[in-house]
Amino acid sequence: MDEFVFRFNRRKSGSHGLLFYRLMQPVATTPTPAKLIVGGTP
Repeated sequence: MDEFVFRFNRRKSGSHGLLFYRLMQPVATTPTPAKLIVGGTP
């Protein structure tokens, strides 16, 4: 159902390619080492 809502809300958007790029941009960053997430020293 969420996919249909997503498509319906963006049915008139003229930049379909940019939408995919914007969705993937936060994912395509450099990975953070686990030690930094847990609170250890790098």
